[in-house]
Amino acid sequence: MKLFQLGNRVFVSSTLCLAMTVSSRGGEGAEQDIVPVPGESFVITCPPYKMEINTVDKFCMRSVSYEGWKCLPRGSNAMVLVYAPGKFVGGAHREGGEEIVEKAEFLLDGKTMIPETGKTYAAKNFIRKKTAVLDKLKVESVVELSTEGIVERRQFVALEEQPTSLIYLFMYCWTTSTKHWLGCLTNGEKISGDFIDDNKFKLENDVKWAAEYDPAANKGILIFHPAVIPGKGHKSTFWDVAGIYHKYYLQIDTPALIPKGYKSPLAMIVIKGFSAAQGNWRSQAEMSAEELAIKQRGGK
Repeated sequence: MKLFQLGNRVFVSSTLCLAMTVSSRGGEGAEQDIVPVPGESFVITCPPYKMEINTVDKFCMRSVSYEGWKCLPRGSNAMVLVYAPGKFVGGAHREGGEEIVEKAEFLLDGKTMIPETGKTYAAKNFIRKKTAVLDKLKVESVVELSTEGIVERRQFVALEEQPTSLIYLFMYCWTTSTKHWLGCLTNGEKISGDFIDDNKFKLENDVKWAAEYDPAANKGILIFHPAVIPGKGHKSTFWDVAGIYHKYYLQIDTPALIPKGYKSPLAMIVIKGFSAAQGNWRSQAEMSAEELAIKQRGGK
């Protein structure tokens, strides 16, 4: 996959993104390192994190590791629009049409870059900016990787009236090596449970933050919302799919018909890894969430 440059900006033509298929590889947890695939992906190393960007499926995150723990081993981790039953658009989903990437821009330590598939880049900061169209929604999204974790920002505007069955604004295909989950509801109440491979949804609430924990690796992942994003249906949820993933979805609250010209609020999510022994992983998740909350309030 080749990108092209105009001035100091890097673009990808939508025609480069047509007729491409998803590729999911690799095992769970710490079984495999993240490596770039020629013709499919490139990798950014930003210790203690490593991220693989999939050029085939609309420049979404395909895999992520934290301190060598492959917490996100596979998948098309992107926004997905479902405008009618079975009609999915976004990332690898093409059942209802294809996401059209109008522009993609990449910055490595503040400098514009033209990434090449099959290569690994080292940096303290990496940013991917993307403008894409999902059916009748124009979506602006930013993924930022730093030594502090991952930040995603997303906002969309309706170019025309947009029927919606549901919208997954964010989703992440976390490893099945996680065995426990924890969520902090909007009123501060904590709820928790275990992953038991029952193919059912867990959590299903609006949250301030949520976490998964892998006792074999003594590591976990925190999903933090600087501002609560109202949901409907499953809302913020974990899907416990045996042998596939413990997937986090955020189904946002949208009407059945989004009017032309509607602009969504700017949504933001922060992802941060943590290490903890099994006996204190919950307190560590809570501490990590509180540290992020303090930063969001302007503290240190």
